[in-house]
Amino acid sequence: MAKTLLSPDPPKLHIVARRRTLNRLNKQIAALTATKPGSDVRAFFSATARLARVATEASSDLDRFPGLNLDEFREALDSWYRLSDYADTLALCCRGGSETIAEALITLRFLESLVTRGKR
Repeated sequence: MAKTLLSPDPPKLHIVARRRTLNRLNKQIAALTATKPGSDVRAFFSATARLARVATEASSDLDRFPGLNLDEFREALDSWYRLSDYADTLALCCRGGSETIAEALITLRFLESLVTRGKR
């Protein structure tokens, strides 16, 4: 059966080109975060993720307190979980682990602006 113009299968050439572009961008990001101030940014996001995980782990002890309604803490806990997820993602991106070209471009521009600002 012949493929139509609206085939859901993208051409393999575009996929390879996207992977190469993403790999190139991730290497640039990794190079920027290998030295200061990029390494400080990466460390900041990693530390933020660890702190948020500690907060969420500490929340497991809340059910030990009699009369405490965990629903009252749900919004705060959800915020800590989101912070942990976002900071983990940012730390990964700053290590050159972006999963999309858009993610990599934003991370690269962000880091480049910090490096440029740091040289002034």
